[in-house]
Amino acid sequence: MPRPEITGRKLRTHRRATAASRDEEQGEEDQGHEGGGGEQDDSNHSELGALDAPYLNANQVKHRYGDCSDMWLHRRLHDDSGFPPPDLVVNGRRFWRLSSLVRWERQRAAV
Repeated sequence: MPRPEITGRKLRTHRRATAASRDEEQGEEDQGHEGGGGEQDDSNHSELGALDAPYLNANQVKHRYGDCSDMWLHRRLHDDSGFPPPDLVVNGRRFWRLSSLVRWERQRAAV
């Protein structure tokens, strides 16, 4: 089946939507690293040195804890585990600082 011809304003809107979704997918792969150009190797950074890293979105937080499910994250936010609430919420998207997550991990390890 041939693709319909998209021209003019619809084409510009389509290109923007495609670029935005591609950027969002790429941002998830980058694990929240901002900036352009060079690739960064996380193996060279100690966890303590990375505490000032940018915010982690919900997908990155789930990946940090073993690719857990949305329900796991929901349960941690609503049970008595002390899991930190999001540090930032933008348009319904939740973001955590790495330092908040590390603090929670250390509290759990001390118990």
